[in-house]
Amino acid sequence: MIELSLNSIRTWRKTTIFCLFCLFSGCGGEAHKKAKIRQAVQDELKRYPEARLVDLYKFFFQGAFGPGHLINDANAASRFLQIELQQAEQFSALDWHAVGYDALFYRINLRLVHDGAIPFRDYLEAFLQSAATFDEPEPEAWRKEWYTIVKIISEMPLQMNGFRADSSWLEQQIEAGHLVVHHSEIFEERYHPHYRIIDRDHIEQLFQRFLKSGQNRYKEE
Repeated sequence: MIELSLNSIRTWRKTTIFCLFCLFSGCGGEAHKKAKIRQAVQDELKRYPEARLVDLYKFFFQGAFGPGHLINDANAASRFLQIELQQAEQFSALDWHAVGYDALFYRINLRLVHDGAIPFRDYLEAFLQSAATFDEPEPEAWRKEWYTIVKIISEMPLQMNGFRADSSWLEQQIEAGHLVVHHSEIFEERYHPHYRIIDRDHIEQLFQRFLKSGQNRYKEE
């Protein structure tokens, strides 16, 4: 009985040491990150079932870096926004949703401006201020991050058209330093993506000011 108790204590100690090692070495953190990435992929494909790998790449890139570039000319940004609003014939059914796996940034549908739910100037200002917080992507760090993400995606039981071709093309783009990409043609045709990327703080402000009273109408999904 004493020997059994000692063995149990030794086992408990080994288990405790291993758990502490995982806690401080990041084992648990890595598992949590993988789980969040898988959930983010599932959620995005639920929203857009015909999305391709390039669209998931854009989803995760926007989640990490927001608008993807600094806005040096506010007047030009305003003109482009006005032109897109004038030319858009259809909009996505979703008003907004988070991008990436940490929900730091959101895609905000231009339909909310088109329909008068959010004033043009307030929408533009939220976009410009979000872009002002932009961090320049470090190519090597993003390359490692994307390869981690795409490995997780490849292990998921998904039926995604053009996966290998898109994966190869994205690898070439990243190696060439071309980190910002466009949506796939099928995504453009099916889902009419007219949006800007706005950070979490500013979307919360817009919600409180303009969308709170209509929260049953304006929702993520």
